[in-house]
Amino acid sequence: MYQVLDGVKVVEAAGYLFVPVAGAILADWGAEVIKIEHPRTGDPYRGLRNDYVKPGMPNPMLELPNHGKRSLGLDLASDEGRELMYELLADADVFLTSFMREPLQRLQLDYESVRRVNPRIVYARGSGYGPGGPDADKPGFDSAACWARGGLMWRMTPPNAERPTNQPGSVGDLTGGLSVALGVSAALFKRERTGMGEQVDVSLYGVGMYISAQGLGAANIGLDHDTSGPAGMRNPLVNSYRTADDRWLTLCMIQPDPYWADFCAHIDRDDLVEDPRFKSIDVRDDHADELVQILTEIFAGRTLAEWRAAFVTLEGVWDPALSAREIVEDPQVAENGYFPEVVDGEGAAVTAPDGTVFRSMTAPVQFGGEPVGQLQRMPEVGQHTEEILLERGYDWERIGELKAGGVIT
Repeated sequence: MYQVLDGVKVVEAAGYLFVPVAGAILADWGAEVIKIEHPRTGDPYRGLRNDYVKPGMPNPMLELPNHGKRSLGLDLASDEGRELMYELLADADVFLTSFMREPLQRLQLDYESVRRVNPRIVYARGSGYGPGGPDADKPGFDSAACWARGGLMWRMTPPNAERPTNQPGSVGDLTGGLSVALGVSAALFKRERTGMGEQVDVSLYGVGMYISAQGLGAANIGLDHDTSGPAGMRNPLVNSYRTADDRWLTLCMIQPDPYWADFCAHIDRDDLVEDPRFKSIDVRDDHADELVQILTEIFAGRTLAEWRAAFVTLEGVWDPALSAREIVEDPQVAENGYFPEVVDGEGAAVTAPDGTVFRSMTAPVQFGGEPVGQLQRMPEVGQHTEEILLERGYDWERIGELKAGGVIT
């Protein structure tokens, strides 16, 4: 865990993945994060079925947005629960929520209500479609608000496909969570300078639009920035090619001319360097389809391993398309600590019965040139309720009364 947000107190009342990801990131950066959960049912994300989880192993999709936090089981609908929530917010620096506006107003946790309790607080809300407009109160999940409506599904689905391309791995939730953490950090900086709190809103729709920004920018000036494939590429050195063992290798030489001769040497086709059809980007553009076809045949003649060996000294940018298993076993990942191990409350690594060490992800941000290190395992529902209340001066008699009344876990 980093210490850049050491001393920052965060109260999170959010469910599923989007906004809780922001809480986990802030925790990894050193903030104290208290996750408020319903005392009996907890975060509804805990109840989602995941058949791929190994027996005896934590659920990676639950750990991802919830590691590093403490959980307080609290009934926000009760008067006593609301008063306790206000106590927590009174000295908090940040409030994170994914609740819709109606329940926030009903629970008196809307911005104006919380601001009256703590004028300096940074109030961050994740929404489906933003705070304004006709769909401000419409519920939204990432596959709908971000992937479909935000333009990514259209952009990633080939023309004439029988079905649209599904989103990979909650891309909207994870990008959105990172965006919330970014907004919170900027608001905290403003408060440090001015003493004033701030309201932050990030929507999944807005996140999808931002990821689709290049296509939207083209559409704004009347261009049709639709999906693209190997045929018709203006620059064949920005393209993906299938290898002999049915793998993919991606070239990304966006200014190809400086790399053209070196590239041709590495594919053993020096004859292409001065070919009048391809010798510069100006003429290569006119013959792009021909060159794509030539390169398609060339790359199909060797396996990915053979191409990786051949391209060790290639000057231009290229990479293989890796599977999830290959990524987690990549020495580059290990060397940079991009996939840190999860530890329990005693600091011991969490492992499966077969000895597999459990790992999780955090934001792709490093401070001080060092990886984040180990991640603290996520809490059970209400695991820290008593601990947090005792820290705030509650005695056991009062805690017992709140438990008996169903206010806390």
